[in-house]
Amino acid sequence: MKPTAHYSATQDLKALSVLIVDDDKSFLRLLTSVLQSLGHCVIASENKSKLATELAISHRPDIAIVGAGAPPWNGILTAQSVLRHYDVPIIICLDQADAETLSKITETNILSCLVKPFSPAQLVSNICMAMAQHNGLHATELDRPAAEISDTVATNTSTKNPTFSAGY
Repeated sequence: MKPTAHYSATQDLKALSVLIVDDDKSFLRLLTSVLQSLGHCVIASENKSKLATELAISHRPDIAIVGAGAPPWNGILTAQSVLRHYDVPIIICLDQADAETLSKITETNILSCLVKPFSPAQLVSNICMAMAQHNGLHATELDRPAAEISDTVATNTSTKNPTFSAGY
């Protein structure tokens, strides 16, 4: 039986442990900075599928954010590898959303998809939705709705209107 990430509707989202896996170092740094500014604990890894799976097993994150990346990197396969060993909600980040990639995502238990560039508020909304979906909750059952958390993002981010995109 796979270990399961635990989350309750009353858990403060600022206390999340987040695994980030991506082949873009600048994206990792930016996403780490924003998540840490919101009070999250970040575990980051460059494009190493095996390492990502090991980090998921050893750190038991509450959620994982995986970049789809460009060949030879394949974030979808990395997400599948993580899910085989640890039940965690996964958000995948794409540079573009083509039909083939979206089809592969649909076949995997990836709960959310963000297309770059995206704002911190969109990131937070996706985290809330993925956590709720993973745990069979409705987003409205969360103590801190996405709109309220988005206000927190706006006041806690150090740069004005940062967006996440490829090639910073």
